[in-house]
Amino acid sequence: MTQDAIQLLPLSENQHAAWLPLWRGYQSFYKTDIPAEVSAVTWSRLLDPKEPIGGALAWDGPTAVGLVHHAGRLQPGPESQAGSRRGT
Repeated sequence: MTQDAIQLLPLSENQHAAWLPLWRGYQSFYKTDIPAEVSAVTWSRLLDPKEPIGGALAWDGPTAVGLVHHAGRLQPGPESQAGSRRGT
């Protein structure tokens, strides 16, 4: 895994299977067990554009290797409008 290979992309509805193991790993790290029903609500809220939270997955090729949940919605920055820093 190299820094250039990692892409951070907003969550999408079809990525639940990639998100869930990372979410469970987060819980394990913090020695907590969030009920499945609460995790289902969390997933729904992360995808709902009306909610003040969001999330993204870090991808190394086809594999999700990290997650981030954030307050507020991500807005495209200037570099996303002009192409990425790698010139793509």
